[in-house]
Amino acid sequence: KCAVYLYIPQDFRASNIKISSTSGDILADYLYSLDSIDIDSTSGDIKISKCFCEFLKIHTISGNHHLEKVSSEYFLINSTSGDINFELSSSICAKSYIQNTSGDIKITYPKTLNIDFSLDTVSGNIQIDSQQIKNAPFTNYEYSIGDQGASLDCKTTSGDIKLSSI
Repeated sequence: KCAVYLYIPQDFRASNIKISSTSGDILADYLYSLDSIDIDSTSGDIKISKCFCEFLKIHTISGNHHLEKVSSEYFLINSTSGDINFELSSSICAKSYIQNTSGDIKITYPKTLNIDFSLDTVSGNIQIDSQQIKNAPFTNYEYSIGDQGASLDCKTTSGDIKLSSI
């Protein structure tokens, strides 16, 4: 087993950050980019705490996502065979996507957020703040918070979608 540790000063500001891994986990605390952060993983989990960028793109095959305190104007999160736990800490500015095949999607967000959710699951349930909204099969649900906000499309083929306010 091998581990690679990369320490970057907290005040470092990169235009773009790209991280990739095969058969290994990605753990990051405080990622800050002026433009984009792009993370790609095959057969490994991703755990990020405190992420700030204009555009966030994450793609995994066979691995779980655990993303805390994400502040991004828009994002694309894509996973095959793994759960996605996503804590959104601010409103998004443009249409964003969370797509999953064979895994659950759990999103937590501040009650003051302005956002429009489009939730879609083929063989799973939709739950909002511990209340069961829709049951499988083929469930689709639209849910808005606050004033008119940007849209977040959440789709999973075989898994549940859970939204929770914090």
